[in-house]
Amino acid sequence: MKEKISTTLIIRRIIQVIAFILIPGLFASSLNAIQSIIMMLVNMQLNASQLLGDLLLLAVTIIPTIIFGRYFCGYFCSFGLMQDVFSTIGKYTIKFKKRIPKSIDHILKYMKYVVLGGLIVLWVFHIDYGKGPWEVFANYLSLSSWKDLSSFMTWGGFVLILVIISSLFYERVFCRYLCPMGAIYALLSPMHFFKKYKPTEKCRSCKLCSMTCPM
Repeated sequence: MKEKISTTLIIRRIIQVIAFILIPGLFASSLNAIQSIIMMLVNMQLNASQLLGDLLLLAVTIIPTIIFGRYFCGYFCSFGLMQDVFSTIGKYTIKFKKRIPKSIDHILKYMKYVVLGGLIVLWVFHIDYGKGPWEVFANYLSLSSWKDLSSFMTWGGFVLILVIISSLFYERVFCRYLCPMGAIYALLSPMHFFKKYKPTEKCRSCKLCSMTCPM
């Protein structure tokens, strides 16, 4: 069992690194596509070419999510990889890992739907909320961007720093509780065609499944 999980983790890390190199901004682009489609529908101003482009972009993640489940979060999201990196650093430096109690975890998981709903309200009413943490993260994907650290002085930059700090202690706090795209994928995930593992009364609470994929 451990050997199989170890192999899965190696494959996952390889895919994550490849995705980070080739499509590091896919998360931010997907959320922007959601915003674009919603605004076109609200304003009743459909741009065929833009709509097609947005739908094709979303199809890259949404269609496989319907087929396989939340594969994007665990394998292709560079924002998630960033959290995994700091989680690993925390594991070997701080050596303090604590799991959020199930009762609190169950409540916090609904926060991502609140975040998604809040973003939609801001979009519909044209309220400028600045840059989200995912956009600040996307800004600093190139070395040249680090000459200007002003993005860290925004609320999105502040949240990004909090996500980094929390990742040292807890695995994927943002992904589990705050990610707006994660809310969309979570809604689509139950539709996937492959059998999902669910703990039974025989589960020994070894947490191997959670360690293999925090999502």
